[in-house]
Amino acid sequence: MRGKEGLSMLEILVCMMIFTIMATGVAAVNSFPRRAALTLEDRMKASLAMERKLDELRGQDVTSLTDGTKTETVPSLTGGTLTYVITTPDVARPDWKEVYVSIEWTGRRGSKLTQDAISSLYNG
Repeated sequence: MRGKEGLSMLEILVCMMIFTIMATGVAAVNSFPRRAALTLEDRMKASLAMERKLDELRGQDVTSLTDGTKTETVPSLTGGTLTYVITTPDVARPDWKEVYVSIEWTGRRGSKLTQDAISSLYNG
């Protein structure tokens, strides 16, 4: 007797399922670098906003800076809020201030992301 030629319908369905699973995995792996690049772009925007604020504060006379917390929006980031806290660590040295800068924004996938930095300012 002669054997069957070709593939049965069940064999074709199994092959299609295996191909679909593999294609989904490949698509997921290929989308990872794009998501990482977008997140990195947001982190760079956050770093630039913080650096701009620190440069602005560095350009002022340190003794004119008052202690306290201030908040402003960052339009380049979705829901971006920049908060900075100015303190005088040593009351005997009003020409020395510490600045804590924090920025929070909504990431591309809806999660809250933050980045912060601290810097000392002094009249020198």
